[in-house]
Formats: sequence, C-alpha cells, structure tokens
Amino acid sequence: MDFEQENNKEKIVENLIVSINNDLDDGQLKEILQEIINEDEKVVLQFSKQIATKIDQISNLDKIGFCLSVLSLKSKLVSFSVVNNIDIEILKNKIDQNNIFRIRDLIIAIIKISEEIALQLVGNLARRIDQTKDMVAIAYCICDIEKVSEKVAYALVDQIDFERNLKMMKGKGDIEHLSNHKGGHYYVRFTE
Repeated sequence: MDFEQENNKEKIVENLIVSINNDLDDGQLKEILQEIINEDEKVVLQFSKQIATKIDQISNLDKIGFCLSVLSLKSKLVSFSVVNNIDIEILKNKIDQNNIFRIRDLIIAIIKISEEIALQLVGNLARRIDQTKDMVAIAYCICDIEKVSEKVAYALVDQIDFERNLKMMKGKGDIEHLSNHKGGHYYVRFTE
C-alpha cells in the first residue's frame, strides 16, 4: 500500500472518529463504528486512543456500552485496545451517577472485552447497589453479570454490604432470608 492510500485511510478513520458524539442515535453510531472497523485493522488500531477519548466524552452509559459492544463484535483486537485506553476514572464517575441496570449493561459489555478492566469497576457498582433498596434489581444485576463472568460476579458480591441491604428491607416482606453461599458469597431467596 502506498503512502497516499495509507494517508486516505487515516483521514477516513479520523473524520469518522470526529463524528462520534452524544447526539447520535444508536443506528447512526453503529454505522460510524462499523465504517471505522471496516477500514484496515492496523490503521484503526493507530486511532484506538482517539476512539477511547471520544467514548470518554459520551455521557450516556448505554451509548458507551453500545459502542464497546459494536467494536467487540467487529474486532476483538480493536475493542481491547480501545477499552485499555478509556480513562477508567472518568468511567467510574459516570458509574457513580447512574442506575444499576445501566452500569450492569456497561460492565457486561466490558467483560466481553476485558474481564480485568471490568474488575476495576466492580467497587463502584457495589457502592451503587448498596444505595439501592430494590433487592430484586440487585439480584438480577448480579445474576446477569454472573452469566458472563463468575469471577466478576463473585468480586461484586464480595464488595456488596448485604447486611445493610437486608436491614433496609426488613419489614418489607419480600425476602425470606439471606444466607451464606460458597466461601462468603450470598444469595437471596424471595418469597412468592
């Protein structure tokens, strides 16, 4: 490939990255991400830091998870590089301001790319869970994460303050009991 072709591919990718923003609907965002990934993987890898920076600027966790899912479906190498370049502190701040279902979906998207990066976010999700009074939502969150990664789910369960959550629920009548499970992990059984 000559220099001019290489330069054109870089310009295409650069222009596509610039067009990623909060105002795009999922269809438009998917098209842009697929166009980026359809370019030469080596060229796209050069821009993984810029893609990560654009993703850092997206405020909506659903869109961030969507971006990562689209990237991971098209190229594991590119999605891994992008996730490794995302500013984890910015992501943690966004997690602290969102509901547990949005966080769960984001963490599941990240687990599919890098379990180690997902583990870095578990503490933030655990804190959000500790602020949640809906034990059914908590159970779904944990179960959905466990379907993708037991390691991440167990790390999450280890950081959740179940005793505090149980006290918040006392008298609500929807929990039969909370009990110890396999080496300190907990499960909740709900009454019908």
